[in-house]
Amino acid sequence: MKTQIFLILLFAAPVFFACSSNDKTATADVVVVPPAEKVSIPPMPFPATLTDDWTIGDPEKIRVILNMYKNLEADSAYDAIKLNMADTITNLSFDDKETKLTPELFVGEAKKFRRGFKKLNEEFKSYVCLHSEKLDIDQVILWVKETGVSKAGVVESSMYQEDWRFNSDGKIFYRGIFMRY
Repeated sequence: MKTQIFLILLFAAPVFFACSSNDKTATADVVVVPPAEKVSIPPMPFPATLTDDWTIGDPEKIRVILNMYKNLEADSAYDAIKLNMADTITNLSFDDKETKLTPELFVGEAKKFRRGFKKLNEEFKSYVCLHSEKLDIDQVILWVKETGVSKAGVVESSMYQEDWRFNSDGKIFYRGIFMRY
């Protein structure tokens, strides 16, 4: 017991004395981070056909997409989804079918999908928002594990990646899905 007390005092003493220092030149706890410098991209063996100038984008765009998933899980507040959509959304499905949808049609498809499940759970493995100055867009990329209980009681699960693109007005105009069952 005495050894434990001695060890606690031994390790706590430097912390105590460091915190009670009378040094008037000590700096504040605020750390100032300089603005990110433009990173020079080395030549790549293949050109990027969409754009090659991605930087980290606005994390608020991630929140927009995650809130849409919250609404889907809860099977409610579908009209809130429309507020973040452009007049037309290009939807590229996992089976390579491209459709152009209005916000109303997009929400209708989401409701139809959700009606197939008693319960739906979205587990986000990763997400990031990227920004392209050249294209003046933001792109949210998600990795999601989706588990649902069908109306028949069958548990279904899939892993997929989605790309959601926002135009310069901050509205969603594109969604692409890549899936693995």
